[in-house]
Amino acid sequence: MELYGIACSDKFYRLAYFISKTIQTDLIIKTQVNQFHSKFREAFNFYFAYDGDSEFYLLESKIQNTPILKKYRNIGYYLLIKTKFPGMKKHDFSLLFSSITVIQASFKLTNDADIEAISALFSEE
Repeated sequence: MELYGIACSDKFYRLAYFISKTIQTDLIIKTQVNQFHSKFREAFNFYFAYDGDSEFYLLESKIQNTPILKKYRNIGYYLLIKTKFPGMKKHDFSLLFSSITVIQASFKLTNDADIEAISALFSEE
């Protein structure tokens, strides 16, 4: 799994559009009601895409105005990528993000606890 923090100057749907266009897949808006996560039980919107090898989850960094990861409270969005074949990289996302004009900054989060905290939002247990 890979997780990126993204600072963007545009609306959520516009960011989803530009990322979709750049990685050549269709991010579709969905609503998640997470009954299993102890901290967030409210419904939240996110964009999802599956390209045969990877699942992409684009979500806002806050749910009901509460930061998901408090230490990154100035980041607006997260992109979680779950890949079937972790050793096979299809895209260099750092490079791709630099080509999207509405993205002001992005960085890869490498802390396993941060990645698990975001991934748990999409878990069914």
